[in-house]
Order: sequence, then C-alpha cells, then structure tokens
Amino acid sequence: MRSREEASLKKSTLRPPSFFREGWLPRIHRRLSQVLETAKIVNFDDSSRFVLFSDLHRGNGGKADAFRPNAELFLAALQNYVRRGFTYVEVGDGDELWKGWPFEEIRHAHRRVFDLFHDLDKERRLHLILGNHDVKRRARHQEPKDGILAQEGIVFRHRLSGQQLFVVHGHQADILCDPMYFFARRAARFGYLLRDFLRKWQPPAPLEREKGKLEHRIIHWINAHSQIVICGHTHRMSFPFNGGPPYFNTGSGVFPGRITGLEIENGAIVPVQWVDHGRARYVRQQLGPHQPLR
Repeated sequence: MRSREEASLKKSTLRPPSFFREGWLPRIHRRLSQVLETAKIVNFDDSSRFVLFSDLHRGNGGKADAFRPNAELFLAALQNYVRRGFTYVEVGDGDELWKGWPFEEIRHAHRRVFDLFHDLDKERRLHLILGNHDVKRRARHQEPKDGILAQEGIVFRHRLSGQQLFVVHGHQADILCDPMYFFARRAARFGYLLRDFLRKWQPPAPLEREKGKLEHRIIHWINAHSQIVICGHTHRMSFPFNGGPPYFNTGSGVFPGRITGLEIENGAIVPVQWVDHGRARYVRQQLGPHQPLR
C-alpha cells in the first residue's frame, strides 16, 4: 500500500508545471474577460442597424499602404451604409501604426474617411475598436483617433432580451501581439513590410475555412463564458452557418478589390462582401443567409 502511495506521489511531482500543460490559455482567458468587464455598453434592439468591418490598415497613401487599393471601394460602401441609417463599427486595425507612419500622415492621406467618421460620430453612429496595429506606446485600453475615442472592447446589449454581443479585435488571444507587443512592433519595422507585400498576392481566404490556433483559443473562451464574440485580427472571415460556437469574424479589407464584413439588421446577422468591378462599379454581395441573433 505504501509503495503505491509513494509511486503516486512520485508521479505527481514529475508532472510538468501548469504552464506547460495549459500554455497561455489561462492568461488569454483573463485578458478577454478583463476586456469584457471594462467594455463600453451600447444598447440596441431589432430596429438597430450595424455594419462591422475590420483590418483595413489605413496607411500614408504610399505604395506600402495596404488600404490604398480599396480606399474608393470602402468609401462607396460606407456612404451607402450612412444613407441607409447604419451605425459603423470598426473592429480594430483600422489604421496602420506598425510601419512607423505618424497618425497625422494617415489622417491626411485618408481625410475623406475621417470626415465621414466625424459626421457619424456627431450622430452617435460610430464605434471604433482598438486593434494591435492601432496601439501607440502602451495605451491598449483606449486611444483617441483624430479626437474620436477608440475602445478596446464594446458590448452591444439587446434592450429586451439582454443578449450581449462582445466586439473585440481578437489580438488578446495572440501571444505575439499582446503580451509581447513591445517586441513584435519593433520586429515589424524590419519584417512586416515584406510579409504584408507577399500577402497581397495570396488569394483571399474562403469563408469558414479551417480555423487556426488563435480562433480555437477564442472559441475555448466562448464556450467557457457562453458569450457571442465578433472579432477580426486573423483576416479570415468566419460565420457559424451550421450551429456551433457563436464565433464571428469580419475578415479584412487588405485584399485588393474586396472588403468583407458583417451586417446586423432586423435582429439578424449576415456576412457580406463589397467587390470592385472596375469603372466605379462597387457591388455588395451577401455571402450567406441571415441568422437570427437570438
């Protein structure tokens, strides 16, 4: 009997520390929960209209500006939503600060975008989320953009049902882009320009492609907290067509001629994309059926 107890004790002492068993997952859970607890609350109902885009990476208007090929497409889409009474939600990485451009250059290069933002902000129809590429220094929780305050997270809460939609960029589940942000941003000065250039020549990621580690980390948190999450960061659109965890991803706007996003209208959410067909022909395409939020 004693030998069994000794063997069991010896086995328990040989177990690796919890970090090597669980990795960064506990820290990621804490970060996402922290953002949820401190997020701005925005009430909505079935008459509310939202459009959500992310990862536009607005630059200084030069050749390395990933947003430049889609600038007119984005403006046409946003103006369409403004006319139709939508509220615009930018789910992080709207601007590109990792390449060393001052924000003033970005604002000057895309002043028509920021003019629209100010018009929407006056009508309380604008919400900006901070992504890792929006962060300057260590101001991760909120940051002004041309006088408009961007938040790390927002919770849309239904007035009648109390249902919550947690909107966050998603880099909080990316070890390189959150706890190691200080080093990642500096390394980006040397290597990110090349990677960003190569990405332009890759085909756009299909909807609901196989999820990577980051998506699974967020889904693990979703399952633990029974919480709908809308995020960006991966540049991969995701929409739970066939049930499953309520993980939504807006995709991105860095692939020339194509911007993906999500619309919320009449109490339902739907994936969409805007496509540039040339000669100023900008077309909205619905990528799937409306899914009731309830």
